[in-house]
Amino acid sequence: MWAQYGLQGIVADNNHQLLPNMHVALSGTSGQVYNSVTGKTGRFTFDNLPQGAYALKVNGMGYSADSLQIHLLKDTFVTITLKPAPTELKGATITAAKPVFEKKTDRFVFNVQNTSLVAGNNVWDVLKQTPLVNARESGALSILGLQGVSVYINNRRSILSGRDLQQYLSSLPADNITSIEVITVPSSKYEAGNPGGIINILLRKDESIGLSGSINLADRQATYNTPSGGLQLNYRNRRFGQQLLVNGSSRSAFFYSDNIINYLGNTRQQELVHNQTIKKPENSVGISTSADYTISPSSTLGGTIDFRTTHSNDHNSGFNEINTANQKQQYTNTNPETRNTNFLSLNLNYQYLDKKHKRELAISADYFNYQNNQQAEFFSYNKQTPGVVHNGNRTDTRQLINNYAIKADYSQLILKNIKMEAGVRYSHTRTNNLLAFDNFINGNWIPNSLRSNDFTYQEWISAAYISLSKKINTQLEVKAGARLEQTNLKNGLATAKESYDQHYLNVFPTAYINYTINDNNTLSFSVKSDIRRPAYVQLNPFIFVISDKYLVKGNPELRPSNSIMMELAYTMYRDYIFMARYTKSTRLFEQIAIVIPPDTTLLDRFNYGNADNWSVASVINKSIIKDRWKVSLTNTLTLQRQQVDAPQTHIRTSDYLYMCNLSQQFTNLFGSKIDASINGSYFSKMVTANSEISGFGEAGIGFTRNIPAHNLSVSFYAGDIFNTQRLKHFYSTNELSVSDMTGFSDTRYIRLSIVKKIGSNKVKTVRKKDPGNSEEANRTR
Repeated sequence: MWAQYGLQGIVADNNHQLLPNMHVALSGTSGQVYNSVTGKTGRFTFDNLPQGAYALKVNGMGYSADSLQIHLLKDTFVTITLKPAPTELKGATITAAKPVFEKKTDRFVFNVQNTSLVAGNNVWDVLKQTPLVNARESGALSILGLQGVSVYINNRRSILSGRDLQQYLSSLPADNITSIEVITVPSSKYEAGNPGGIINILLRKDESIGLSGSINLADRQATYNTPSGGLQLNYRNRRFGQQLLVNGSSRSAFFYSDNIINYLGNTRQQELVHNQTIKKPENSVGISTSADYTISPSSTLGGTIDFRTTHSNDHNSGFNEINTANQKQQYTNTNPETRNTNFLSLNLNYQYLDKKHKRELAISADYFNYQNNQQAEFFSYNKQTPGVVHNGNRTDTRQLINNYAIKADYSQLILKNIKMEAGVRYSHTRTNNLLAFDNFINGNWIPNSLRSNDFTYQEWISAAYISLSKKINTQLEVKAGARLEQTNLKNGLATAKESYDQHYLNVFPTAYINYTINDNNTLSFSVKSDIRRPAYVQLNPFIFVISDKYLVKGNPELRPSNSIMMELAYTMYRDYIFMARYTKSTRLFEQIAIVIPPDTTLLDRFNYGNADNWSVASVINKSIIKDRWKVSLTNTLTLQRQQVDAPQTHIRTSDYLYMCNLSQQFTNLFGSKIDASINGSYFSKMVTANSEISGFGEAGIGFTRNIPAHNLSVSFYAGDIFNTQRLKHFYSTNELSVSDMTGFSDTRYIRLSIVKKIGSNKVKTVRKKDPGNSEEANRTR
């Protein structure tokens, strides 16, 4: 019997960009001919070939054909490089690819697959270079400088936020992305609670038969070292598919602050509060698996299980210096803290899609369980008597959150050319929060019944929405809708025997008009009403000790903040976007410092007032040198006026805020097959209620080398290279005190990442599946 072997390969251009849809012909000496077409990642495969001599020929539109002689004696892998065809079409222009950045009726779309960003980068790297978006390594995200951004992945809201989200997205290779949608004014279809907008990352789904995946390893070095890694596996047969994602990290960090508080009462007292934290380490592991089964050509059943666990040790220490007219007192503080967090999310979904009649039904049932256990011991010692405890206490806090939700979404064409979307949603959340507070007295721990408590919170949300959209003609598109939400709240303090009930009904209308003036100019207008609900931890009334006279607590009587926003956008040549926005917000809530006379500061949360924001923004997204150098520049200028009416604070403010974000991408730098990126951002001072944060900037540079023959990519990134984020200045004032704090963070770092792909890489766009409790899951953070 003759031996049989496999021949695999990839097809790329001179810039090492993989080429899809290239025709591959393999001819044997005995006359047999085999044909194939490269997939979206430029790969082709021939199996079960007899040994012998073959002629391999590759050609495709826009490229000159190339051929290769092969003597097949074993399993073989080859790389074919095609040159652009030297042909020119005169009198006609053919455009097949989507524009890199385009404006649609209710969103901006960044077609990442049309850029060099997909080679060797991860999803977070691409997010940092997406127009309108500012993404920092801390996990903070903003759109046009606005906080409160929600992240969706394949139209499903992520349960992660902050560093957890940053770590997860950093474990996903960028070539899984089809596009990133930046939704500055979300429609009625999306759950309420997206005041800063939505970033929807659309990934592709593996459809190859068998097993495939990727491995991602990274190491981040700042003051301390943080290793991380991720594994992605995909398995599929004709009807069943499953995906497994595993990622983890061991994070270490360092930061400290100096806060000078001047009390304005009769004592005229000044206090210096110094705190430092060494996070060593924070270990985090996440596991996610999704499965789907094709019941019929139009029906699919799927499910998802997400689990994340985090254990952290924080070594907190510091000192207090209290100065009065008559004396100086100095205290040293220690406050070690441990935290264990577990998050489990379950999703079961069904989708029916009738392409012929353009009807779609999606039903989702969801559950999540969040547990956070936190223990801390605080000791303060007078420097005059270092062996004697001046103030000692310990806290044991346990938070348990359970949520059940169900939702259904339906869409179809009505009256032939009007798209109708409608849906309903019901959610129930219950949180149990237990605080055990002990005082250290005469060498013993004594329970403090006045500070210990049991706080419960329940929330019921019933919602329904409808949205209609129509393309009136080739130039004009309109869309309008409304979302109705009934919210019932019930919470109480078991020990204090206090309870609070709230009931409110909200209507959130949305409207969009998109007018295409011509092929190069588009004008659009959007208006929306929205709500921002407090995170569950912000409602806990427990008091926590930061230092001897510096306390933090939450407020169970916080009300949601409502807002209405209007946006006018003009797009020119798809490269330039100019925007004007107005936002009116009421019942804003934030943490505000108040004084417990005579000399104790309490950070409490209040609905502090209203704000009006007028913003103008410009976006330039342009190739300076075609296929070599691309620049994206976003500038935003905002006039913010606030009316603050909170305890000990009654002021009116008017401030200008400026934000700039610059991203540059270089492809095949100096012919080295290395891609480079330079990112920079700047925020002027930010004002919230009676506090302001000084302006700060960040600059980073990265290099990526893609090795397609081995499905391998290596990237290096240096963040905050000028150390400009290390120092931040926080200033706040009220009628009884002035606080001036300087914060130092561990921000400058270098990171090395390696991504290795295994198996086939043939993918398709994933189907939509948005859970019914994503808004509540996001509020656990």
